Amino acid sequence: MQHDMMPREDAVRDIEMRYPLRVQSLFQTCDALGGDVWNLWQMDDGRLCFAIVDFSGHGVVASLNTFRFQSLTRALGRDVEASGLRNCVQRINNELCDLLSIGQFATAIVGYIDFHENHIRYVAAGGPKPFLRLPADSSGRFLASDGRPLGMTVDSEYLEQTVEFPPGASLFLYSDALTETPSMVDPICDEDAIRDLLTAPTGAERTSFDKLTQGFFSRLSEPLNDDLTLLHLTRSMDATG
Repeated sequence: MQHDMMPREDAVRDIEMRYPLRVQSLFQTCDALGGDVWNLWQMDDGRLCFAIVDFSGHGVVASLNTFRFQSLTRALGRDVEASGLRNCVQRINNELCDLLSIGQFATAIVGYIDFHENHIRYVAAGGPKPFLRLPADSSGRFLASDGRPLGMTVDSEYLEQTVEFPPGASLFLYSDALTETPSMVDPICDEDAIRDLLTAPTGAERTSFDKLTQGFFSRLSEPLNDDLTLLHLTRSMDATG
């Protein structure tokens, strides 16, 4: 059921046919159930919503919280159109404050791609910094992810950010298991490694996302101690898709 919350292969193919976008993802829990989830929602013909969330803890309780988050974002596209992205995230935060037990919270990135305006709007609620690569900037850059985690404090304020996303750009989103597993003394994959792996030249058979995931697991010497979620969104060079 938890895997079914996220887009299956046929749903991803539908999205890739409708929008000029390539979607690559990985979801792996450290237990039978986990507290991570990602999703994509079709807002309209020119806009696509996305979200990645990481609830504190893992196991049954964290997994149940991902279902709560999905129910709150079921109408995300329509709600963003009606009241704006920042207000939607504030509403989700307030509802999670009522639903979650003391000590539970979630880091998240919620936003949408506007293919007509060539930009991304997003709201961050803590968590790892997304990595954006533009055709004119081969080295890429990490985006701001400051913001109070969801479910901690009622009426928390969130900042809506806007960044370029022209044809040929890519956005990488991930949970902190990528940079914190298994040892913070000598992490397998820090921000420098993410940048190097996602910007290094690639051959015809392997994408930068493939290089990153293969590089991470080849250096992982012990089981994951946290849930791992990776999402790579690459816009086609053809603006019309």
